[in-house]
Amino acid sequence: MTAEFRTRRGRIRTLAVALITLLALWSVWISGVPLAVALAMTGLVIVMAYRNLASHRTHVIRLDRNASPALNGTRGSLTSEAATSLFIALKRVAPDGSTDRAFLFRDELGEAEFRALLAYLRHG
Repeated sequence: MTAEFRTRRGRIRTLAVALITLLALWSVWISGVPLAVALAMTGLVIVMAYRNLASHRTHVIRLDRNASPALNGTRGSLTSEAATSLFIALKRVAPDGSTDRAFLFRDELGEAEFRALLAYLRHG
């Protein structure tokens, strides 16, 4: 049996980036640094937030009972570094030792797909 999960853009990641950006901007402006430094840091925070939201990568997770699982087309050992009801942090280690990571929020997969991925990671 083979299962393939494709992620999509979700709202949780966008809201998390927006909240972290607002907190970062607030902390810059209440820190008391000189105005030029505050403006430079503000620009940096806004550019980084934009890059994060604009460059959202989708992931393809392939689970196969007869072969090793794959993350984004590369097979290897797939483990969860953290798994909660809100997100899963995946780590794939290829046979050559290279690693790849993916941080998936609950709304980036369908409900049944998210539960199936959690079950696979917990029970194999």
